[in-house]
Amino acid sequence: MTKISIIGGTGRIGSAFAEALKNKGHEVIISSRSTKIKPIDAAKQGDIVIISVPIKSTERVIKELAPFTKKEAILTDFTSVKVKPCKLMEKYSKSNIIGGHPLFGPGVNISGQSIVLCNIRGNKLKELKSIYEFIGLKVIELSDEQHDKEMAIIQCMNQFDNLGFANYLFKNKFNLNGKEKFTPNFKIRLSVIGRTLSQSADLYPEILMENPYSGEIISNYIKSLKELQKLINDKNEMALEEKVIELQAYFGSLVQESKILTNEILNKMENK
Repeated sequence: MTKISIIGGTGRIGSAFAEALKNKGHEVIISSRSTKIKPIDAAKQGDIVIISVPIKSTERVIKELAPFTKKEAILTDFTSVKVKPCKLMEKYSKSNIIGGHPLFGPGVNISGQSIVLCNIRGNKLKELKSIYEFIGLKVIELSDEQHDKEMAIIQCMNQFDNLGFANYLFKNKFNLNGKEKFTPNFKIRLSVIGRTLSQSADLYPEILMENPYSGEIISNYIKSLKELQKLINDKNEMALEEKVIELQAYFGSLVQESKILTNEILNKMENK
């Protein structure tokens, strides 16, 4: 039986993993500031030690606990950036190091969701992958650097865009209650923004400021918007139409798939 220590296991993500792992027969040690067992003791005991704390606390927790993990153990984490935490775990621990990032938030069923694993040191990736797959997760293998580059788009640019849209509506006192005049695309967009804003506010400085590639990606995104703005300001209809056709070709089958999916969502929204 694998003994799994979750540091920060009383949090929403940590506790969700603890429950799923217990249900599959693993011995799970949950440790946080409020538990009887101290984090340092949990770190010493675990065959797998998972650090599940906010990004702002990750560096401190790694420095405090990583030196006490067993050499043959797996030390992993749940932070949404990977380069810095992985380097810290590799520096302060002699264990097998595998960076981890669940690609979902609290409140969803773990089964069917995805998690990224970044093998940094050792040959225990297959073991951890098997454990996560057994609780229903889809495992994606990436290097720590590739993870952060991709998440700068998937998370940072995406959430920057959502927050920017929301901030514009707020600053211009747009009436959010006039749903009868909203187009289908606008209804979908507001729902996505609402989902973004449903998360804890302290999540966004972590996502947008801790990823080393965030600033560059957001700057390039703004440049891309300005390119489109120029076409509109210049009233260059042909160039704008060509750009849309180019983007349609790039998205390929996702265009029709997205139309079908969003139509289903809209029908459910209308039938409430």
